[in-house]
Amino acid sequence: MIINRCFELGIKFLLPQQESNILDKQIFVITGTLSELTRIEAKQLIEKNGGIISSSISKKTNFLLCGENPGSKYNKAQTLKIKVIDEFQLKKLINE
Repeated sequence: MIINRCFELGIKFLLPQQESNILDKQIFVITGTLSELTRIEAKQLIEKNGGIISSSISKKTNFLLCGENPGSKYNKAQTLKIKVIDEFQLKKLINE
């Protein structure tokens, strides 16, 4: 009912658009303080290029996007031999 009323009022809903699938279902976890991007911007960048964001490290994680002062997620990624990248490397992955 609420959605129909929104349509009647001319409100349009936009779904996020995927720009590429270069990160095709690769799973990313973000940790630490990023220097160039906010966490929201990093998440959006990953998702719009086909990647998936997870909040915790697991053996299914493909990349840990790591900033300064990363904490325990970094240690767990090292233990599980997950590739740790920074913002520069993320942008290089997606050719940005």
